[in-house]
Amino acid sequence: MIEQFSVAEVSTPQLTFAEDLAICVDAEVGGIGISESKLGHGGDAGALAEFLACGLRATLAVPREHCILPGPQSAGPNDPAERIAMMCASVRRLAAFDPVAIGIQAGQAGTRGPAEARALIVHALRALGRTAASLHPRGFQVALEPVSPHWASRGWMVTSLADAAELIDEAAEPNLKIVLDTWHLGCPPMQDLKQFSDLIVLVQVADRQAGALAGNERVLPGRGDIDFARLVRALAGLGYRGWYELEVPPPGGAADGGQAARLRAAAEVTKAAQQYFRALYQSATAVPAPIGQARP
Repeated sequence: MIEQFSVAEVSTPQLTFAEDLAICVDAEVGGIGISESKLGHGGDAGALAEFLACGLRATLAVPREHCILPGPQSAGPNDPAERIAMMCASVRRLAAFDPVAIGIQAGQAGTRGPAEARALIVHALRALGRTAASLHPRGFQVALEPVSPHWASRGWMVTSLADAAELIDEAAEPNLKIVLDTWHLGCPPMQDLKQFSDLIVLVQVADRQAGALAGNERVLPGRGDIDFARLVRALAGLGYRGWYELEVPPPGGAADGGQAARLRAAAEVTKAAQQYFRALYQSATAVPAPIGQARP
């Protein structure tokens, strides 16, 4: 079994795309989760050249607008058709980086009834899945991320692996998958992992402490209450060979001080997370992990 560990750019909110690449290479992680917002509004030729030269794998690529349904979390248009068109355009843009998957969320129903909201999500999943499949010879994937079950009371439409799987089944596009975010779902019950492991394309790694969901703060793996050893062992036993991606934005958005201080802090966090995960992975699977990862 091969360790595959990446870092999402949301973990380094005030660094540039080039700085994120350098930190990941220095920390010997294998991939980077690309945020479209870090690419700016111009052409991507320079960013793409830097990315290809560094040897990292693009893991979860997140569109600038990543929620299908509008809500307080969204700054995009309220019209569903406009949102879907915007997200499909983002898929086409991010395709150049050949990501493992495009990461999206369903969003909140708002004033819509459950049936209407569900129909819009299914329609969007089909459009996004078909767009992604058409842009690469092997057809990359679109991955739906469930949020915490506690958020169902706020109108969030997908708050479990089962919710995501039902919508994916209804949309019926073969490249639709699931992102398992540990901060939202923790270590799911074994029966859920068994039932849905074949749909999980990437695991986002962040720890949480009791009551953390209310404060929306994530902590590094191993510093909270989630049993990562149990999760990694269970997924390995079920045949999961996908990526684990760190997603831990710093409290308050960034480290204090200037850019040099932010770079140092991001480098330290990335190295600490990589070292923790490497040791955890080796212990949980009893297979030594390689030091570095080459781009497949």
